[in-house]
Amino acid sequence: MNHSPNLATNAYQHFSSGQCDMESGLPLRIPFTEWLDNQLLNQPEEQLGACFMLDPGLAGLSQYVDDDALDWVQRDLTQQLKQLHVANIVVGRFAYSRFALWLGKLESLDLLEQITEQILFACSIPTRSGGVNIQLHPKIGVALFNQHGTEAPQLLEAARSALSAALSHDYQRWVLYSSELGRHVYEEMRLNVQLQAALETLAKSRRDTANMVMFNEVAPVTSQHALPFELAFQPEIDLLQGKVIYLDTSLIWRHADYQSLSSSEILTLSGQLGYARVLGDWWLEQATAFWHLLRNQHFSIDGITLPLIFEQIAQPHFHRNLCEQCERLMIQPQQIQFSLTENVLRQDPEKVLPILQMMQQSGFRLIINHFGSGSASLAELQAYPIDGVCIEPDFVKHIHRDSNSHAIVRSILSITRWMSKDAIADGVQMEAQVAMLQRNGCHLMRGPWFMPPQDQNTFLQLIQQESFLSKLLPPGHQNQPTLLLLDDEPNILAALKRALRRDGYVIFATTDPEEAFQILAANRIDVVVSDQRMPLMSGTEFLKKVKDLHPKTMRMVLSGYTEVQSITEAINQGAIYKFLTKPWDDEQLRANIAEAFRRLNIETENERLQAALETANQSLIHLNHTLEKRVEEKTEQAARDLEFLRITQEMLDTLPMGIIGIDNNDMIATANETAYCWLSRGEGLVGELILNVLPINLVHEIMKFRVGEKTEWSGWQIIQHAPCKVTLRRMGKHSQAEGMLLLLQRILTPSD
Repeated sequence: MNHSPNLATNAYQHFSSGQCDMESGLPLRIPFTEWLDNQLLNQPEEQLGACFMLDPGLAGLSQYVDDDALDWVQRDLTQQLKQLHVANIVVGRFAYSRFALWLGKLESLDLLEQITEQILFACSIPTRSGGVNIQLHPKIGVALFNQHGTEAPQLLEAARSALSAALSHDYQRWVLYSSELGRHVYEEMRLNVQLQAALETLAKSRRDTANMVMFNEVAPVTSQHALPFELAFQPEIDLLQGKVIYLDTSLIWRHADYQSLSSSEILTLSGQLGYARVLGDWWLEQATAFWHLLRNQHFSIDGITLPLIFEQIAQPHFHRNLCEQCERLMIQPQQIQFSLTENVLRQDPEKVLPILQMMQQSGFRLIINHFGSGSASLAELQAYPIDGVCIEPDFVKHIHRDSNSHAIVRSILSITRWMSKDAIADGVQMEAQVAMLQRNGCHLMRGPWFMPPQDQNTFLQLIQQESFLSKLLPPGHQNQPTLLLLDDEPNILAALKRALRRDGYVIFATTDPEEAFQILAANRIDVVVSDQRMPLMSGTEFLKKVKDLHPKTMRMVLSGYTEVQSITEAINQGAIYKFLTKPWDDEQLRANIAEAFRRLNIETENERLQAALETANQSLIHLNHTLEKRVEEKTEQAARDLEFLRITQEMLDTLPMGIIGIDNNDMIATANETAYCWLSRGEGLVGELILNVLPINLVHEIMKFRVGEKTEWSGWQIIQHAPCKVTLRRMGKHSQAEGMLLLLQRILTPSD
C-alpha cells in the first residue's frame, strides 16, 4: 500500500467548510461526487482504483444506546476514518450511516482484500462510553475503476449495489461488484421505475391523495380495472365455529412481470418510493367497499383484515378520522382487523404505541403478521396492545414433517394461549397441516387448502357455493383403531393388509415416507409399523421423526434385516416399541399389533384418568380458593358493617334529642345516649316494654299510631317534668326494618 499522504491531504483542502458535514468535517455527497469525477478524468486507464461504500452500522446501534453514547461513537469513527489519509484514501459522508471512500492508486488486485479488511478493522475498534464497550459491525461494497465504471456516478452506484449484497448476508463483511450484481441492479432499477409509474397512475386516479379517504359505501366499479392494482380476498376460517370469520385482503400488481410480488414486498417498495400512504389508503377504501357489498348481501362474515402501515399511523388525527368514518358508515370497530409488521411496531415506538392503544380501546383488532420470522417475541406481545399473531407460513408449511417447525408452532400457540391472544395459521396448503394444527390447539386458519386468494368476482362465486367449508369436516374414522403400514415393497403391504384385515382396524398403507407423514398429520394414527431398509429413509430414522411429531403413537419395526446397533439405539431412545422380523407368522404379528393397541389404550386411559384427576384437583383447589375468598370477603364485610354500626351509634349518641327504636311487640330495641339520660332510672332501656318506661299518654298515642295508616305523627308530651316534641315514624320505607322510631326533642326554657 502506498503510504504517501499528499493525495489525501490535498484532496481535503479542495473542499470548503460549506461542502463538509458539520459533525464529521468530511465532504458531503454532491461535492465528493464532483471531486471524484474530476479525479477520474485524469486517472490513467491502466491504473487500478477502488471505490468503497461503507456502512458502519450506526443505524442499528441507535436502538440500543443513548444519544450521548452515539455521539461519542460517531466522533471516534470519524477519527478512525480520517486516519485513513495515510493510505491515500479520501472519505466522504453520503448519509447518516453511509460513507464513500476512494483509493486512486491500487497497486494490485491482490492487495484489495488486505486494504478492505484494514478499513473494516479501523471501523470495528471498540469504543468505550459510560463504562461500556461499544463495537460496530461495518460492511463494505467495492467497485473498481475501469472494470465497473469510468465515471463517479457509475462507480458509486456499483459500490452501493455491492454493499446491498453484503448487507443481505449475515456473515459476508464485504462484496466486490460483479456483472451478476449489475444485472440485479438493472432489474431493481427497472422494478422501481415500473412500480413508481403504477403508483403515480393510482395517485392520479384519486381525487385528493392528500386527504385520507378510508371508506367508500359503493363497491369498486368497472373503471377500477383500468388501475394497475387490484385486491385479492381469502377467507379466514374458524374451525370451532365452522365458518368464515374474517376476510383477508392481499394486493396484486397487474404488471405481467411482477404479479408474483407479495403484498409486503410491494408495500415496502412503495414506502421507499414515497407512495406507501397512497397505496395504503386506496387499499382501505377498496377493501371496505367490498366489505359493504358482502354485508349488504347478508354474508355471515365477522369482519375484514387489512394491513396497517407506519405512513398511515403517522398521519395527523388518524385514529379520530378512522372512528368517525366507522360511525358514519355504521361499521363496528371490531369488524376491522389490522395486521402489522414488526417494522411498524419498532419504527417510532413513542408515536406508534399511543395510537395503537387508542385503536384497541376503540375496539379495532390488531395482529402481528408473519410472527416467528423476525425478532418479534413475547416482549412485543406484552409491550404492545396486540390481539393476536399470524404464524409465519414457512413454519406452517413444514409442521407435519419437520420437528423444528412443529416445535416453533407449538411454542407460539402456547405463548398465545397463556396470554389469551389469538393465533392464526397462515399459508395452510394441505389436510395434514390442518390436522396437525388442530391437534396442537390452533383453530384459526387461512391458506390455499381452503381457498387461494381470489379476485372480487371469483371470490363472490366461491363463497356463495361454500364448497370450501366441506374441508372442515373431520375424517369419519377418528374413533376406530387406526394402523399405518410403511414398506417400500407393495406386495409386502398387500400381504400385511390381508393378514390384519379381519381385526377391524382402519389401515393406511404407503411406500413413501413423505406420504406417511401426511397421513400421520391428517389422521389420528394409533400404531405405526415400518420397514427398516427403505431407499429414501431407514425405518429407525422415520420412527424417530414420528416420535418427535406424534409421541403418543405406538411404533414398531418389521424387517428382514437385524441391524442391531441402529435398532438398539432407537429402542433405547424410545422411538421403537417393538422389533418384528420378516418373514412373519400371521398370528404372532396380529397378537403383537393387538398388544400394541391394548398398551396404547391403557396408556390413553391412564392419561384420561390422570387428566380427570388433575381437573378435579384443580376444580377443588379453585372451589376452596373461592370459598376462602368468599369467607374472607364476608368477614371483612361483617367487620365493616360492625364498624359502621359503631360509628352510627356514636353519631346518634351525640345528637341533642332522644332516639328510641320500638319493635312490633312494643319493646325498646335500641336507644341513644340522650334517651338513656332522660328516661333511664339506673336500669337499661333496651329490652324494656314501653309501658314501663314512657308516660301512659305517650304509650296510648303509640298504640293508636301502630293501628293507623299514617307514616308519621307529631305531638307534645310532658316527659320527666319537661315539655317535649314527640315524633313517631314507621320504619321500612327505605329498608326491610320493622317497627317505629320515636324522636324526643325537649323544649328548653330560660331557666334551663
